[in-house]
Amino acid sequence: MSPWAVIGYAVLAPIVGLVALLLLHLVVEPLITLAWARWYHYRTRDLAPKVGDIWVQGKTNLIIEHNASGNGRIVVKVHGVYSTAGWSDSPEEWRERVRRRKLWRLAP
Repeated sequence: MSPWAVIGYAVLAPIVGLVALLLLHLVVEPLITLAWARWYHYRTRDLAPKVGDIWVQGKTNLIIEHNASGNGRIVVKVHGVYSTAGWSDSPEEWRERVRRRKLWRLAP
């Protein structure tokens, strides 16, 4: 084997390795993350929300503050970077929100 071939392999091998890692990071990792989130949504979409549960919508965490015992409303708070928001849903509205927005519950 000629010395130029060894030098060529020594130069090209790291470049090919970096391109492969970049491809894994940009293409494969988001696909795996999306598949995992979709699977977890299907697994947790029929669960009733409990106080303290954290449900994820995209990259936003929705925290169940409390369930109103009198009227059955579910109070949800969002603690974001720039603001805090909150609202309440009936159990039917909550189930529709989970299905429509692909929410999934974080493991307790």
